[in-house]
Amino acid sequence: PETCAPDQFSCPNSTVCLSRSKLCDTVADCPGAEDEAPRCIYQQCSTVNGGCSHNCSNSPQGSLCSCPQGLKLDVDNRTCIDKDECALPWSCSQKCVNAEKRYYCLCADGYSPQADKSCRANTATDSAPFILYSNRVSIRKIQMRGKGGRVRYSEIIRGLRNAIGVDFDWQERRMYWTDVLTDKIQRAKFDGSQIETVISGGLISAEGIAVDWVGRNLYWLDMRADKIEVSKLNGTQRSVLINTDIDSPRAIQVDPTEGYIFWTDWGSRPRIEKAFMDGTNRTVIVNTKLVWPNGMTLDYPTKRIYWVDAKLHHLEFCDYDGKNRYPVLTGTSKLQHPFSSSLFEDQIYWTDWVGHAIRYTYKYPGGEIVELHNSSSRLMDLHVVHPVKQPK
Repeated sequence: PETCAPDQFSCPNSTVCLSRSKLCDTVADCPGAEDEAPRCIYQQCSTVNGGCSHNCSNSPQGSLCSCPQGLKLDVDNRTCIDKDECALPWSCSQKCVNAEKRYYCLCADGYSPQADKSCRANTATDSAPFILYSNRVSIRKIQMRGKGGRVRYSEIIRGLRNAIGVDFDWQERRMYWTDVLTDKIQRAKFDGSQIETVISGGLISAEGIAVDWVGRNLYWLDMRADKIEVSKLNGTQRSVLINTDIDSPRAIQVDPTEGYIFWTDWGSRPRIEKAFMDGTNRTVIVNTKLVWPNGMTLDYPTKRIYWVDAKLHHLEFCDYDGKNRYPVLTGTSKLQHPFSSSLFEDQIYWTDWVGHAIRYTYKYPGGEIVELHNSSSRLMDLHVVHPVKQPK
């Protein structure tokens, strides 16, 4: 039967599963005694260990080979080779190192390993993580933890017209945002002071924005003008980076440590792309099982992309090259209309237009969904703010 484990014997024409120790032991355990078939008299394991490199069990079909923990059978079903526990992305929180018969987990710079193999961000007194989000008319800040499971928000910038995209620069303690009605990109200190206009004019619907904290550049995409632009953080040296073969770009992220920009496109050919930070070497990463790729975020230590699809109700991830794609969540009850996402430590956070909420879950499959915050207005872009989110 299909219910038997790989290392068990399936009794023919029945639902009985036997461990290998019950085979050829002179006691009939299968209803038809198939576990004590005539070939058992030969005791195959007594001769050159049945051809097995490690463990050998006698069986009615001949010798069966098995391996000790940390090893697995090779394609010849005789030889034991090292098992790569790191092949599965959730073996470790961040970095996995495979060794003979075992594996161990490591954390990236700025994180400390925990007993459960997770990685906790090192946090000084002046760098407690918080979430920055927009709700069209304001930029708000909420703490990551709250008493009794509830968090309070503080309004940093108010009186905006239609603010959508937000990002931050830890080095200068500034936040940046786009407003699609005023046709501006602005910035201010984390406390809301020193408001400045960085880009004014030439924007139609600039929804996504990304700060390059290494090169000190600002990237943004315009969903209706179908282009990606770049400037210095103060708005100078503005130039168009990409304006061909692009149709309704939605979210943009950068990894300057690897030299890439990433963006989603939910136009007539939905896809996720990447390019060098000067716009060259464009590569399509994902273009299957994709309809409305809304929010996207990067897991810098693992070099993975996470995205939410508002039409398919999916949360998925893959490597920077598009390989090793896995689902995290799927279904309308879990993801109703996700818009933006951000990852911190082992949790991925997203805004959902249904319920006007910020929710989060474990970044690998199987986690519970927790509602962190809800609002009376529709929530747009969000970012977790912490120095490990902008590694050097």
